[in-house]
Amino acid sequence: MTSRRNFIKAGALAVASFYLTGCNSQFNWMLGHGYIEPLSDQLWAGTQQELKIAHILKRITYGIRPNDINRVIATGDKAITGFIETQLSPSTISDIQVDLLVRRLETLRMNTPDIFEITSKQAISELRKATIVRATYSERQLLELMVEFWSDHFNIYSEKATCGQLKVIDDREVIRPHALGRFRELLWATATSPAMLVYLDGQVSNSQKPNENYARELMELHTLGIDGGYCQQDVMELARALTGWKVENFFWKGRVKFDDRVHDKSEKILLGKKLKVNGNDLEQVVDCLSSHPSTARFISRKLCHRFIGEDISEELLSKASNTFLKTDGDISELLKVIFYSEEFIAARPKFKRPFTYTISALRALGASTDGGKAIQSSLEKMGQLPFNWPTPDGYPEQASRWNSQLLPRWNFAIELAKGRLKATTLDMEAISKLSTLALATGLLHRGIGQEEVEAIDRLRSSDPESSIALLLCLPEFQFS
Repeated sequence: MTSRRNFIKAGALAVASFYLTGCNSQFNWMLGHGYIEPLSDQLWAGTQQELKIAHILKRITYGIRPNDINRVIATGDKAITGFIETQLSPSTISDIQVDLLVRRLETLRMNTPDIFEITSKQAISELRKATIVRATYSERQLLELMVEFWSDHFNIYSEKATCGQLKVIDDREVIRPHALGRFRELLWATATSPAMLVYLDGQVSNSQKPNENYARELMELHTLGIDGGYCQQDVMELARALTGWKVENFFWKGRVKFDDRVHDKSEKILLGKKLKVNGNDLEQVVDCLSSHPSTARFISRKLCHRFIGEDISEELLSKASNTFLKTDGDISELLKVIFYSEEFIAARPKFKRPFTYTISALRALGASTDGGKAIQSSLEKMGQLPFNWPTPDGYPEQASRWNSQLLPRWNFAIELAKGRLKATTLDMEAISKLSTLALATGLLHRGIGQEEVEAIDRLRSSDPESSIALLLCLPEFQFS
């Protein structure tokens, strides 16, 4: 009799075999098994309800798939609220298909020290594949957005030392489990993450020579913010409090341990509060920083900027900060304040960062992709290859950082439309059957004038692939 373990293993292998076959077989299998939304010839009506749903989908997913708007409308009178609440509770969303798809990447299941049996390049490449596949196909879209947000907030550059391997562990055990949980637990997890200890040199800090790298970034970038009320003396005190945390380099390589022998046990005063001398100061540090009003304001502001834009009111920022403090840093509750605010609903179009632009194009056109070398190369040219930002501040959010780099986007759109991206496929036959009006409104989600339709029609008749690329390059598709 086949055991449950072997049955599951066989199922995963079957998924992998389908997924790694030729482009047409891969596309047909993914379409038939629900990974890809069939393209729709239903015209965009542009009702107020459709416009509102489209806005929300653009902000709390990686882009609108065919039929997404109609699917939300079909859920009833409280469609928008229901969608938001469901996305805030990812454990209630079945994602077994994507889980099976990602399961073929064995690196993602490896623990330390086994993960050091493969190269850093292979480890981070497989994590990037999974990141792209999840963003494109997962039904847990808000979770994926928040994983990206926290991966930037607690940035780890994969090219430093063993961070390529250790980031796989960090993504699985630190960021994903806590992305919609409580900030205090997330902060503790990242403070004891082997990837973070290696990246910001926490592992070399000791009582004789405290290293200030992680201490400074912990306050400036992770919690209080640069204007959060700390001074250089606080950085020095915090550096002493963080001594003693090590990452094993030999036996049990990659495992974190606390070495009391090299920890600074003397008295420390952090932000005006005396830490108890108990041999391990980290819990007190995490409690102090995660509950600080400056942290509440800093995290709230960053999330508002991420989901609304750079211009937010003091009223919303105060409400979000108070919610953070009242709920002990409950990230989901903080997001509710943002998503149910008038500022979120009325937010102006927001320029997409390269990763969001790429994934939104794949989702809108019902593409199949393995998230591999071709897509990763395009993202690198656009400037936002996951886990490749060298400094601790993470990929910038500001539109000014990205809106002057349009040529790589246009090149990606052309390569996608013309089928030049290996292991990434569009169903050109299905796309060709769509009316020009349905295709254009389905991608741009606005009304299309007769002159525009006729112009696109002329291009479609002579070069259908270029007409798709053109639509992806229009200003409306650059914004969410």
